[in-house]
Amino acid sequence: MKKYAIYTVLTGGYEDILQPNVIDPRFDYILFSNDFQEKTIGIWQIREIPTVVDSSDNKRLSRYPKSHPEDMLGEYVASLYIDANIQIADQWVYERFVELSDRKVELAGIKLLCTGRDDIYRHAYDMCVMRVENDMSAILQMHELYKRGFPEHFGLNENNIIFRTHSEKMKHVDEEWWWWITHYSFRDQFSYMYCLWKHNVHFEYFLPEGEDSHNSSHFNFISHNDSCGVVKKKWLSPGFFERRRNKCRKIDSYKYEHYCDHWVKMCKMSFPRLSLFIWGVCVYIYNIPRFYFPFIFKHISR
Repeated sequence: MKKYAIYTVLTGGYEDILQPNVIDPRFDYILFSNDFQEKTIGIWQIREIPTVVDSSDNKRLSRYPKSHPEDMLGEYVASLYIDANIQIADQWVYERFVELSDRKVELAGIKLLCTGRDDIYRHAYDMCVMRVENDMSAILQMHELYKRGFPEHFGLNENNIIFRTHSEKMKHVDEEWWWWITHYSFRDQFSYMYCLWKHNVHFEYFLPEGEDSHNSSHFNFISHNDSCGVVKKKWLSPGFFERRRNKCRKIDSYKYEHYCDHWVKMCKMSFPRLSLFIWGVCVYIYNIPRFYFPFIFKHISR
């Protein structure tokens, strides 16, 4: 029996199934999906995802195998999760995997480089501005993280490539991660760094310094915009004050960061719902003259 597994998840038929450029006989390749009748597709062995949430909730359904390798791949010593739109490009990936496994590293992730953020609170704000999550859901979750003592600027990983050793400790970490995904935002990035911090997980970076999944030569990253079906993704409609804030982002990056700082402060307040409402009113009132009477502000410097 093989000791190692590479696995991915596909729900809703959003991406094409990418075959690795290089195959290593020491590894099994597992695809978790309920979309296919076949047992195998290329190198990938198809396994079903248990119905742990509503079958129409593809986002959370896809997170279940991602957050449960210790249960669903319990016959393996360690595993590497990769998003379905990421392709293994060369042999280096396998050698790096085996090295980490031999050293019994608990977890190795990918450092988020493209946004320059190292703080989940500010990253959550960016996701709201991009309208892939709404402010209320994000603020309530960030408020809960703050109450539990999670520090700012702890670090921030992409969760599209994750190496894990299958241990009892990592099982507890991933079970708590799943709890956050089911009780708060489906965006698993909002809670994973907190879980690592809480359980004092020693983690490394899978890729060399300065590389992430987008610029590495060891993986091929296929943009969601180029993937089958993802262009049909439903974006959240912006609220009234959100439109004003997002306009300000395009006009003035300094003011965008200013709003971000206030948003993070709201996460720390005792009544985040009320704080969000008051903040939204203030943003709207401020931006009425700013955008409809710009000549008033043209001489105001940063």
